[in-house]
Amino acid sequence: MIRVASSVTRSLGRIAPKLFCRGMGDLDQYTIYDKAEGTYFEELDEEGFLINGDYYKGGVLAFNDIALLWDVNKLEDLTVDSIKPVTLYNPSIDMLIIGTGKVTAPVPKDVVDYLHKFGISVESMSSSTAAANFNFMHDDKARVGVALIPEQPAEKVFESA
Repeated sequence: MIRVASSVTRSLGRIAPKLFCRGMGDLDQYTIYDKAEGTYFEELDEEGFLINGDYYKGGVLAFNDIALLWDVNKLEDLTVDSIKPVTLYNPSIDMLIIGTGKVTAPVPKDVVDYLHKFGISVESMSSSTAAANFNFMHDDKARVGVALIPEQPAEKVFESA
């Protein structure tokens, strides 16, 4: 499950466990699922993503075993050059899910064509949906990657040298 952070959900997140879980102790002991292995998206907010307990501010490239900051903060920054690291990942992936921010937007054709040359199919969707789909496909052991653009451009994460 992906949690989308907002002032309402943050407040409920602090209050609800106190109201509904008194006396239950550690709820993790009652889960029927194993703990996630590899890369797992837990939350997102307007400027970044919580992955395996670590917060990544700005764009993110993630694969089954690694998550990296990515210098793409808005759809206009998505170019062939910015997507090249995906083709270097080993073992190669079959699909790249591209989260285009708050809403689904088309991926530039030259980016799609470039990835197709490497046998990588491309799906675009909102970043919250992309993160959830990545988690689901990762659990199914699919060879998948995700490139996520934050819902709002984050302050400059990378500085030019």
